Amino acid sequence: MIYVDTSALAKLALPERESSEVAALLEGQQLFSSALIDIELSKVWQRSGLTGAGYRKFTEGVSKFGISDEVIRRACSLTGVRSLDAIHLASACLLRDAGLTLTFFTYDKQLHAAAQSQGFAVFPSPQ
Repeated sequence: MIYVDTSALAKLALPERESSEVAALLEGQQLFSSALIDIELSKVWQRSGLTGAGYRKFTEGVSKFGISDEVIRRACSLTGVRSLDAIHLASACLLRDAGLTLTFFTYDKQLHAAAQSQGFAVFPSPQ
């Protein structure tokens, strides 16, 4: 089971050097993310000059964790991450607390380090 953040999923939505590697890694995996992924990926889509809701095909198979008061409390307690990244990390922590064994997938160096500090196996290795 893999927790994906927007930096990882965006590599599927928009052609990048790592896109085929990401597609291969995520193929057949059970994916989780914060409901925030829809908002963030839609903004990545728009910034790239694309219109419409085509980004949704990349989030359809992702089980999304809602942004509850519990997520907000946990995000507020995390240090070393930006606000939206704190929501992602808090969501992954709460999923883990519920018994899921997750690997955290991010291309964001700061979030990578924070997820590792919370005890997650994180990939890919930071560049």
